[in-house]
Amino acid sequence: MISRSGIRVMTRHGLALLVAGLSCLSYSSGQETKAAVSESLEALRERAEQGDAGAQASLAYLYYRGQGVPQDHAEAFRWYLKAAEKGDATAQFNVGLLYYNGRGTKQDNAWGIIWFRKAAEQGLPRAQAMAAGDYESSGDYAKALDLYRKAAESGNDFAQYRLGTIYTYGPYTPWNKIAPTDLTLGVKWLRRAVESDNPDAEEALGSLYEQGRGVIQDFKESVRLYRMAAEQGHSDAQYELGMMYLSGKGVAENPILAHMWFNIAAAQTDRVRVFPVESAIKGRELAEAMMKVLMISDGIEQAQEFARNWKPRTRVDSGPSRPAQVHVLESLRPYGPNEF
Repeated sequence: MISRSGIRVMTRHGLALLVAGLSCLSYSSGQETKAAVSESLEALRERAEQGDAGAQASLAYLYYRGQGVPQDHAEAFRWYLKAAEKGDATAQFNVGLLYYNGRGTKQDNAWGIIWFRKAAEQGLPRAQAMAAGDYESSGDYAKALDLYRKAAESGNDFAQYRLGTIYTYGPYTPWNKIAPTDLTLGVKWLRRAVESDNPDAEEALGSLYEQGRGVIQDFKESVRLYRMAAEQGHSDAQYELGMMYLSGKGVAENPILAHMWFNIAAAQTDRVRVFPVESAIKGRELAEAMMKVLMISDGIEQAQEFARNWKPRTRVDSGPSRPAQVHVLESLRPYGPNEF
C-alpha cells in the first residue's frame, strides 16, 4: 500500500523541491554577509571586477539583499553568473535559483536545472537534491536515487525525506525496480529528516505510525508528528490532525479542535496537497454534526476564533549549520557565502 505521503510526492515530482518542501532552503542565519562586509564595498567591487569569483558572489549577494547597495536582482544575477562561470559552486546554485524564480533574469527552469547539475557535480548537497528532483521527474530514477542518497548522507533533510518516502512507497511504483520497498530503511531516513524538523517527513512518519507500517502502530506518536508538521503550515498534516481529533485516535475526541484544523487546512494555499479542499470541508461538517450531538452550542464560534488566531510556527533551528527553514516558493532566495 502506498501512503498518503507517497502519493503526494509522486504527483509533485520536481515541484516538491520548490514548495512546502523544498525543505532544503533557509532563512538568513545572520552570518551570510560577514565575508562581504569584512572589507569596504569599493575593495570588494574592485576584486570582483578583477575576476575574483568569491568577491563576485559576495557582491551579488549584497545586490540581492540590498545591503550597502540598492537592491537590484538583475545586477545580482549578473555577478552570480560571472562567479558561476568560473566554477563557484555556491554561485552556480544561486544562478539556478534565480532562473527558477525569474528574479533578475527571465524565468527559465531548463537553465535552472543546468546550473543545479553543475553545482551538484561539485558535491553541493542542496544542488544534488534539486537535480535529483529533475531526474526523478524525467524518469531517470537511478540517477535521482544516487543524488538523493549523496545529499541525504551529507545531511540534507529534504533528500532524507525523499529517501524515506521512496523506500516506504510499496511495490507498485516506478521506484520499486531500483529501490525495493524497505520499511526499516525508509523509517530510518524519515527519522533523520524529522531531527531537522522537516514537516514533510513529520507528516510522512506520522502516517506510518497511524497505519503501523514499518513501526509499531502508535496513534499518540502519530498525533505528535502530525502536530509538529501542522504547526508549520503543512496542510495535509492539518487535515490528518483534524481527523485524529474527530475520531479520538491518539488524542481525546474534540470536535472543536477538529473543526479548527479542518478550517486551517481548507484555507491553506501554499502547498500542493493530496486531499481536495472538499475533504476538509466534509470533515468540518462532521465536526459540526458531532457538536450538535454533544450539545456544544458555541463550538463553531470557538473553532473559528481559534483558526483566526492561529499562526504557523517557525521551523526549529537545529544548529548553526541549519538555519530555520521555510516552505513556500516565494521564499526561495540565494545563499550568502557562509550559509553552505
